[in-house]
Amino acid sequence: MTYDPTDDETIYPAAYEIFCKKMAQRYNWKLKEARRLNRDVLPVDCIFEGDVEFPKSPMDWSKGRDV
Repeated sequence: MTYDPTDDETIYPAAYEIFCKKMAQRYNWKLKEARRLNRDVLPVDCIFEGDVEFPKSPMDWSKGRDV
């Protein structure tokens, strides 16, 4: 994930353009553009409006285990 504060957009790589649309729908993000690039791995950049990030997983114990 890359956030660009000058353009106020976040970029996530994906395998196909359809996954950009699915991320936008699932997380209620505004998709600005799905840009195909010339690279072998994850050749699409999904460009979303604003500073967006995926919700934390319930299995994320990076802050310690809450028992």
